[in-house]
Amino acid sequence: MQRFASPRREITAETLAPLRSIPTLILWGKEDALIPVSAARWLAGALPGATLVVYEGIGHLPQEEAPDRSAADVAAFLEAAGARSSG
Repeated sequence: MQRFASPRREITAETLAPLRSIPTLILWGKEDALIPVSAARWLAGALPGATLVVYEGIGHLPQEEAPDRSAADVAAFLEAAGARSSG
């Protein structure tokens, strides 16, 4: 509860600018009732080159609700990132 009571800071494309060159994987459940998938799409748009994976029928915790699929997506992302950095 303390975490949710903390003051919130607005995240803008400008505050994300230092992260634009970092490979980013965004995993999101399409049925997320806490943070809508539109936020994921905005985040992916603000981070050029980000990879967005939206899981149909999954809510706020894709890593728990679809552990095999999300782990496979993370592994593929890391493998691709390693290939890009070494090759």
